[in-house]
Amino acid sequence: MIVAVDSYLRARDGSQEAAAALNDIVAAVSQGHTSFLGLVEQLGPQLTHSDPFARAKGVGVLSSVLLQCPPERIGQNAVNVLVKFYIERLQDQPSVGELLKGLHAILKLDLVTSPDAEQVARSIFAELNVQTYQQTVRHAAFEIFDLLMRKQLPAVRKFGPSFVSDYVQVMDGEKDPRNLLLAFRTVKLIIGTLDYSNHAEDLFGIVFCYFPITFRPPPDDVYGITAEDLKLALRECISATPLFAKYAMPLLIEKLASISGSAKRDAMETLTACAPVYGADALLPHIFKTADDNNIAAALASVNAITLALSSATVSSSSVKSPLETFLELAVKDSIHNFKDPELKYGKLTGKMLVAAASACDPACHHVVNAVVPPILEQCRMQNLPTRQKHLLEILVDFLKAGQDVYGLTSVSAMDLDDDFLNPILSYKDRLFELYIAATAAASEYMPLRRTGIRGLAALLMSRQLLAGQEVEMAINQLNQAIVTDPDPEVRNEAIQALVTFATAKPEVVLATTFPALFHELPEGAGPQDATHVAGILKAILALSATGGLHTRGLQGLLQRLDSVGLVTMFGGSELQYAETLSKTILEIIDEPSLATAPGAAAIDSQDAIPGLAESIIQPVLVKTISASLSEQAVLLIQPRILCVWARILGSVMRVLDATQQQSLLESVIAIFVNDEVERLPGVTRSPQVSFAPLESSTPESQTRLSVLFAAIVCNCRPNVSFGTQDLPAFVDALIVRALRSTDAALAESLAKCAASIINKMKDDAQISAYMQRDIITSLHTAIRDDSPSGHSLRRKSIYICSWIARALIIRSHPAGYQITTEVLRLLDSGEQGTTLPQAGMLCSKAAADAVGIIIHAPEDGSLTRKSFANVKLLHPQRFFGHCVPFLVQGFQHASLVTKNAYLLALSHLLKNVPKAVVSNTLTDLFPLLLFSLSIPDPGLKLATLETLQALLVDSPPAIAPRVSSLIYALLNMAAGPVGAAAGTERDPMNVRIAALKVLGDFPKKFEYAHLFPHKVTVLSRLNVALDDPKRAVRKEASSARNRWYLLLARS
Repeated sequence: MIVAVDSYLRARDGSQEAAAALNDIVAAVSQGHTSFLGLVEQLGPQLTHSDPFARAKGVGVLSSVLLQCPPERIGQNAVNVLVKFYIERLQDQPSVGELLKGLHAILKLDLVTSPDAEQVARSIFAELNVQTYQQTVRHAAFEIFDLLMRKQLPAVRKFGPSFVSDYVQVMDGEKDPRNLLLAFRTVKLIIGTLDYSNHAEDLFGIVFCYFPITFRPPPDDVYGITAEDLKLALRECISATPLFAKYAMPLLIEKLASISGSAKRDAMETLTACAPVYGADALLPHIFKTADDNNIAAALASVNAITLALSSATVSSSSVKSPLETFLELAVKDSIHNFKDPELKYGKLTGKMLVAAASACDPACHHVVNAVVPPILEQCRMQNLPTRQKHLLEILVDFLKAGQDVYGLTSVSAMDLDDDFLNPILSYKDRLFELYIAATAAASEYMPLRRTGIRGLAALLMSRQLLAGQEVEMAINQLNQAIVTDPDPEVRNEAIQALVTFATAKPEVVLATTFPALFHELPEGAGPQDATHVAGILKAILALSATGGLHTRGLQGLLQRLDSVGLVTMFGGSELQYAETLSKTILEIIDEPSLATAPGAAAIDSQDAIPGLAESIIQPVLVKTISASLSEQAVLLIQPRILCVWARILGSVMRVLDATQQQSLLESVIAIFVNDEVERLPGVTRSPQVSFAPLESSTPESQTRLSVLFAAIVCNCRPNVSFGTQDLPAFVDALIVRALRSTDAALAESLAKCAASIINKMKDDAQISAYMQRDIITSLHTAIRDDSPSGHSLRRKSIYICSWIARALIIRSHPAGYQITTEVLRLLDSGEQGTTLPQAGMLCSKAAADAVGIIIHAPEDGSLTRKSFANVKLLHPQRFFGHCVPFLVQGFQHASLVTKNAYLLALSHLLKNVPKAVVSNTLTDLFPLLLFSLSIPDPGLKLATLETLQALLVDSPPAIAPRVSSLIYALLNMAAGPVGAAAGTERDPMNVRIAALKVLGDFPKKFEYAHLFPHKVTVLSRLNVALDDPKRAVRKEASSARNRWYLLLARS
């Protein structure tokens, strides 16, 4: 025995010699050759050795023998002595690992008394900072606590609540997965056996800090611990007690918003595990304790997922309640009393929670609806206050929508769903129908109740299995009545939206009931007495016509009404406004993008719909307008306002035709408008002596007005459409010549657009370059340069036509466009030329400035844009801006006061139509122009400059910072008027004053304190003047700006 002990102490740790010696020692004690206490005596010198590592090795011998010897060979007396020995030595740091190994071995012997077990725990808590030791030592400590909880619970309970707080300290900071599995198991034992209520938050914190588990075992892992093992152990801790609910729920809901799919899944699975333990009374306040809509939505999604997960659980016996029934019973029991006062926050949120549960599955829907809907209906019967009725009916609407989630919508085919599942709301349908009809028709001035009634009818209509036959007709008629008669626009909008939704499912019902009722409200043959009412009806028709399957009927009805009023010769302002509104509604229906993807119906641009559009719109309008122009009757349909809208309608229809269809239509239109072949249009009659030449300036105005229709068709042709002429350049020449001869601005614009569109869509740059050498283009350049008094009129016309041609070239990045632009920009100082006719020179300067706007601005009708198939290159606005700015800056510096405005007007056109980031790159050069533009009386130029400054404040404030002083005083002069201005002095328009105050109010947010503080007193003083502005909107903006300047000190 002595030899074996000496051999072990001399041997190297882990060697075969040490293992053999240890086996001999264990055999000697096990076979009774020596007692355990005798072994302790023999190790005495080693256990008290001055070398700490020698002492640790001696303790290691004892601990190893304890682990391998039978309990009966150690004895109760030895255990008592050993426990005291081990806990007294815990201060010996090098021996701690072996000491804990020995204590763990002793505790496994079942010979430790309760006082000794208590002393073991107290000593570890008092003497050891467990987390400062290596993993093996920490693991031994967690094994000891696990044994104490499982075998020495009475001793642990003597600690009282302090055991929990001490254990939290031991566990705090642990990261090793092997130790965490033990720690989680101990936490679960603590929750199940000890009083932890005073330390619930601490215990929860030390556990939840590991959520979600992101552990990945190393490739060579020999322990076999997986991430799923850790997740399950952690989940069991979190779901072990309802006292964790108030801490866990907000954090779990927050995790649902994580971008990590794994974290979301862990949160859902944990919520599912927690739900039965936490209970509804704990879930409800913590799900909804925040007013944040995103968190509420996430919480409702969690309730839905929990309910769905519980519905799949099985039970061993039919007499045992399923987890789903247990959960829902708790939810209903703890929530039903909230409906007695539905205006309170918990009344609404309780409804939302129960609806989320009901929408999960059929069993949940039956359980919740049958438990909750009857008492709510009873509350509806008892309540007389409209506000409370409204809240109760809103909750019922949500239950109807839950039924839609489970049992489907009206639009779903019966073949797609199982009819064995009946909607539980069917039992309460009659009462619900009565309530919502009554709410919709309520004479109460409380508008929200009527809106809720409409939402309820919409939900009933869209719920499968609920309404049929006369009930559907009654509901639709009630919605129709709301649109036609309700005085509140919000109620009407709600009814329109309800019908639009139902039309996606049953368009034939809306077609048969709603459309006749709406068109009945539109007058025929005369203008309306109530334009506002008609506007509301047209809004409803537009919304419904945007639904697949109804657009054809909507267009037909509107065209019929337009026919009834469009051909009258005696009309006033109301008829003209009515016809224009009808025409704009037709345009919006045709342009409605949703028609291209409308479910269950042909799109507006489908092959079936295209011929119908061309036949029902283009041909009839040409027949009617041409007939009216030939008769020279002043019918309403050929008034400029109406023709302008119809030009856009024809353009929209042209854009949905394919090349073949466009080719056929274009040939007819050219033959009619250019060659006077009106016989191509059946139904057009004229006197033999009357010709149709709308593109000639010598013809009556009633004909030239129709040039906008010609331009709409020509400008929206596809590039591969032929114009049916052998000499296309000659055709373009003829258009330009007609434009030059025209004295009608609309005719000149139409012809110039047509010529520019054709040039833009020429096949290649070589063809364009060849055309730009033709005589007509040379004559335009010559006219532009002619500053003689007799040539001013032709000069302005040439500038105008050249601007459209330049746009056609610049958007496709052709160099000839920039050559024209340069020539036009040189005319900005024309106001200083032609002293015999200074006014004519000023007009040429303005025409040149306006030409910049034509080139850079995309026309509202879509011509010369991608929408009309024009050849448009990327970044053309930026290139054009870069081309113009140097010329404008240099010209402005040398211009007189007379012509500076022309340069600023050209600049305003640029600022309105280019990205503001482009402006910031040239701000140093442009700033003098911008500052000067704020002092001239042109409101449009001021607004363009202020919008540019506001954008620059967002994108590049440092570029403006050095110029703040100059800007502040210019802005104050616009916002509050010049200093010392006399009473009655004309002020800038309201929108200019508001824009100036917005820019001024942004300065404290964008610039450093040092830049602004010298001006603070002056700004606050001048803003006091703006606070007395007669316009409320100006006063509001002035107050906001002044508050920001008052707080300027805070930035120091």
